[in-house]
Amino acid sequence: QYTVQFLQNKDNANKLFEEVKALKVFDYLKTVVTLDKKEIDNTAFKKLE
Repeated sequence: QYTVQFLQNKDNANKLFEEVKALKVFDYLKTVVTLDKKEIDNTAFKKLE
């Protein structure tokens, strides 16, 4: 009952859709992209900004 009312509101439905889409894109990227961990010092980290 509550779910139907929640999804009838277009703003709620759109927010939910965008969240699911973002999660699916993130899951896909995790399968495609390889991250290498690398330790850097604080000075080098600040230069990244």
